[in-house]
Amino acid sequence: MRRFNKLAADLMRAQDNSGGGSSSSSPMTPMQQFKNLTRRQLSLYQQMMKQQLMPKGGQALKEMAMEQRHIRESLEQLMREHRQQMNNLGRMNDVIDDMKDLETKILDPSLREKVAEKQKSIYERMLKSQKAIKNRDEEDEERKAHKAREIYQQEPEKPIGDIGSGSIDVSKDFTGDLREEYPESYKNLINDYYKSLNIYGGEQR
Repeated sequence: MRRFNKLAADLMRAQDNSGGGSSSSSPMTPMQQFKNLTRRQLSLYQQMMKQQLMPKGGQALKEMAMEQRHIRESLEQLMREHRQQMNNLGRMNDVIDDMKDLETKILDPSLREKVAEKQKSIYERMLKSQKAIKNRDEEDEERKAHKAREIYQQEPEKPIGDIGSGSIDVSKDFTGDLREEYPESYKNLINDYYKSLNIYGGEQR
């Protein structure tokens, strides 16, 4: 009995750590807590598979029954405290009911095979829910990235190279407005200057 009580205390400490983390580290998110419960359910199934090779169950079956109860209670608490985040997991009520049913059946050595099958089913449903949320989050991130790429890849209405390459000869207006007389060679120099700037549709240099 003393050994059984010590085991119960150890399991309760493990339960507290899995729900909130230690004071030296940041608390786990609801999804991290759910992943932890999924791993514990897998471990419990593996233990039951080993028990099928044992002639007797005894204390080991009691310990597994207690662990199954703690997993179920942790999942119930997680669903209550983080209902909005956990709604995406789908129907967990059926999983919780199956866990509760196993808490007594685990103690019956003649039901080891059926219990193992049910534990495996519970684990697979928890894992499926976990993967569904992971895939959904990845799809959301991909949609955001695709939208961002579309925004950055949008081309301007008019290519930059065409800006300022109209066909108006500004040099003619400029030289025509000059009232002072100047040598003909100056006019050629002015025209060459505007051509070099590529302001009007003349020859590029």
